[in-house]
Amino acid sequence: MKTHLNKYRTSIFASFLLLLFFSACKKQVTADLPGGQQDAAINFFSASDVMAIATGYNYSAIYVDKYQNKITPYDINYSTFPVIATGFDYPRSAGILSYAYYNYNKGSHELFFTDSSNTVVLDTTLRVNPRSFNCVYLADVPVSTQNTVATYKMISVQEDRADVPTGKIGVRFINLSPDAGALTCNLITADGNLSNMLPDQLAYGQISPYLYLDNANVTTGLIKLSMNNTEKGIGILTGVPFSAGRKYVVVVTGFANDQQRRVNSGKNADGTTTYTQVTINKQLRAIVRNSY
Repeated sequence: MKTHLNKYRTSIFASFLLLLFFSACKKQVTADLPGGQQDAAINFFSASDVMAIATGYNYSAIYVDKYQNKITPYDINYSTFPVIATGFDYPRSAGILSYAYYNYNKGSHELFFTDSSNTVVLDTTLRVNPRSFNCVYLADVPVSTQNTVATYKMISVQEDRADVPTGKIGVRFINLSPDAGALTCNLITADGNLSNMLPDQLAYGQISPYLYLDNANVTTGLIKLSMNNTEKGIGILTGVPFSAGRKYVVVVTGFANDQQRRVNSGKNADGTTTYTQVTINKQLRAIVRNSY
């Protein structure tokens, strides 16, 4: 059996990136951690196009520190543990995704990412510093051979909460496209030229520092950006609103070429896993998130 991501889902996915958000054992936080506590604020976000197929635009769970193998997708709710919420994103302000942070204890946490059959597809450890703000991305792993079993990777970044210089915005880049190669991150100047913003290209899995920009190159209210790989003929255009004091994260995700993977589709009578071959349509894009 071979499944394709149809055009409807592709268009939805182009507009709505998978958002991982969760309700933890501690109360939700927004911009500031409660005074005197040593908790860490954590936000989860899925940048995996393969997971969109594997979950079938339903829900699947992320278990923190303890895997619950009796849970089915129908038992999942936001008040018990993190959930991969496919097909929509929250919260959103003026078309920009905003971070939803939740408190966890400082230190190490084991994370079990599951698909819609509640099978663990990634078992990994996250360590967070006290009184820190962190974002964890679920990403697709680059492959050299098609039709392999889908694999995923966790990429985490501690968010800088320092104030933005007066009259500027902060922009950082994250390259989570498995096959786009290293990208040059450019500012599109007011006269339409490209100005390289980083000393080196940004490879898969790399995260840039925040770069601070003034309003000198604002066009129609936006700072316009272009992520390029000239050898592969890749040019990804996006923009961030100029709102002084804000920080934005530009996440490059999706595939530059159609992909084939095998995803878990159930169990055989002998307990072995059944796999279905799926095709993930190319949908290379940039997602803008408002981190602060």
